[in-house]
Amino acid sequence: MQKKFFISILLAGLMAMQGCTTIIVGGYLYKKGELKRVYPASLEETLNACAEVFKSLKIKVKERFLVGIKTKINAEWPDGTPLKVKLVLKDSRITEVSIRSGYVGVLDRDESELIHQRITRRLLNI
Repeated sequence: MQKKFFISILLAGLMAMQGCTTIIVGGYLYKKGELKRVYPASLEETLNACAEVFKSLKIKVKERFLVGIKTKINAEWPDGTPLKVKLVLKDSRITEVSIRSGYVGVLDRDESELIHQRITRRLLNI
């Protein structure tokens, strides 16, 4: 548990040095309308968790791009609100997930947090 926490804090610190628009929110990194979190799981495990979460929330995947260690997903909520998800493999068992819900990402942060919470539950089998 301490290792996961340390890795999250380390990555958040590195990201914070990239710009002044960064805010850390309870284990999440909020930057430019995207809510980011690092998971102790492979890219494949994290993608599978995302797919399960999308299905449970009735989120429709419109496009999915897989380029090397990065995956981008363009989707939409049942009401048509856009959703963008980026997954980046940081290490063999560490994946960063960025979620932007809505057109700007700022007003729909609660929805992004909901997806992160559900991904966490799936990965931890809660």
